[in-house]
Order: sequence, then C-alpha cells, then structure tokens
Amino acid sequence: MDLEIDNSVAFSKSYLPVKELELILDGILKDEIESYSWMTLDINDFIGSRKGFKDVKVTHIGKLYNDSPRIVAVSPNFLNTTFSDDFLIINSR
Repeated sequence: MDLEIDNSVAFSKSYLPVKELELILDGILKDEIESYSWMTLDINDFIGSRKGFKDVKVTHIGKLYNDSPRIVAVSPNFLNTTFSDDFLIINSR
C-alpha cells in the first residue's frame, strides 16, 4: 500500500501529526498492530498558553485540602489496548 505523506508537514515539527500517524498505523502496520489508543498531554501543559486558564485544582466539599491533578484525555479503547488482561470482562463470566 502506498501512503502519501506530506513531508513538509509531517517532519516540520518534533512529532508526526495524528492524521499522518494513523495512515501509517492503519496502512503499513495494520498486520502488525491489533489496536491502538491515544492519550493527550497533561492539562497543566496548556496552562498559560490559553487565555482564561490560570490553574487547575481538585478539592472536595470539606475543603480540607487542594491538590494539583494530572488530567489527561484518552480514547475510549485506552484500557483495552493498554491493560486489557488486568480487568474482568463481565461478558466472559
């Protein structure tokens, strides 16, 4: 399978853009990779780079403590592709 990758876009940054990487994963490597998932950077990496965000804190009703959480977004299949043998699958009982 021939993939057309725009090298000026793909290699102008320190990472491969998601669309380009998915072309490779779903094309050239489709027989080698059963499944894959995505995870974003920590939200704290974006604080200061966007207007309006200054800090992220987690607390509870008692407000005895505050904590700086590590919040990331993951694709819906993340646990299936990373820790698939560590969870009970209810349908398999």
